[in-house]
Amino acid sequence: MSGWLLLELAVNIFQGIAMIYYPFAYLGAKGEKNFIKCKGMWFGLALAALISAMNILSSIEIFHVFENYMVILYFAVILLFSLIKLNQSKLKKLFISASSILIVVMCSATFPNLAASLSGKTLTEILTENSVERLICMITVQLMIIFIMELSLYIFKKFEKGKSELTYLEWILIASVLSVSCLICCFINSAALDVKIPSVNRYLACSVLGIVLINVIVCYLVIGLERKNAVFKENEILKLEQIYIRQMSDNAKAEFENTRKLRHDFKDGYSIILTMLSDGKTSDAIDFIKQSLNNFTCSEVFINTNNEAVNAVINTKLSRAKSAGIDVICSSVSNLSGIDDMDLVRLLSNLIDNAIEGCLSVASALKQIRLSITADEYKYDICVKNTISGSVLKNNPHLRTTKKDSGNHGYGTVIIREIAEKHNGNCLYYEENGFFCCNIIMAIDSASLTGC
Repeated sequence: MSGWLLLELAVNIFQGIAMIYYPFAYLGAKGEKNFIKCKGMWFGLALAALISAMNILSSIEIFHVFENYMVILYFAVILLFSLIKLNQSKLKKLFISASSILIVVMCSATFPNLAASLSGKTLTEILTENSVERLICMITVQLMIIFIMELSLYIFKKFEKGKSELTYLEWILIASVLSVSCLICCFINSAALDVKIPSVNRYLACSVLGIVLINVIVCYLVIGLERKNAVFKENEILKLEQIYIRQMSDNAKAEFENTRKLRHDFKDGYSIILTMLSDGKTSDAIDFIKQSLNNFTCSEVFINTNNEAVNAVINTKLSRAKSAGIDVICSSVSNLSGIDDMDLVRLLSNLIDNAIEGCLSVASALKQIRLSITADEYKYDICVKNTISGSVLKNNPHLRTTKKDSGNHGYGTVIIREIAEKHNGNCLYYEENGFFCCNIIMAIDSASLTGC
């Protein structure tokens, strides 16, 4: 008898440590990488002691009604360890804690029921008799716990490498299904103890396996859909980037054609002025020069930095804004090193396009864009402001596109935020003094500066 009690105690200790180690292996500990140093062993032994105490209490008639709810206490211990000692988000901790309980409950409910159906004995006999079947069942359950935990950890980490980032609602869905499944498995196992027909145990075991299969399908579908949405979003952003590159190419061609026309106009203009001056028609020459200056519409140089791509984007777009009747105020540092050229071009292109679009929607005659680029040793501070007639954030707090073809628009603000976050920065939208403002802070890449 004492040998079986020691064996049951060893099983409880193993399961307690396994259920604590499982979230540790997936989430990682805060500071300490060692399972023992982060108090994982102590939590495991505490959980094992709780399991042993609950098993003893459940044998007493008065506590028998609470047997199915003991899993909630075990879950609370695992979740407490995860919250105090482990990394990552609270929802991931909730999910992995529920998974740990589900694996142990599923194995403990499935294989004893299968053993009962195959041996012709009841589940109560399998779990209480000092028999070879009970010993084999106990060993098999522990081995399957190890196998399923290792397999699930491999699958979860593989998903992590695929950079699958679930939203809070998706994590809540998965964790809720897992938690409810744990309770259902406990109820099924409790019902199996009162069943005297071996064939029924087989159906109950299949029911537990079906519940596990439902959890696997839910996880696969949620993660799969999230990945498909991420790929779709990336494709849309890449498509938008190609449009911007094409626009920049078209702008460059237009500038080249404009320069050719100006050279032709200058040549003709100088010839006319020379003829007028030769004929002594000085006043006519002066009038012609004044008229030519009024018609002079070439691109202005608003900034001149060490980055030619940025110069082209800002000068071209702000020239277009000024030709549309928008007043432009622009200032920038001359050195724009330490940020990827393509990121700067995409960022500024989106910011100025949004500002021009905002100004053009204003009915007032006063339309203005203010662009400021400042920097210190560690960061860039980019601020773009445009006049507004009413609150934009009040009417459209999420800054969704108002264009009819929304499927091909509305990614500008997404690109702005992603570029800011890529460079360890942030993006802030606010309103002040009749202006809609977008402020971008981005960290300067010191390695890039060193390599310059």
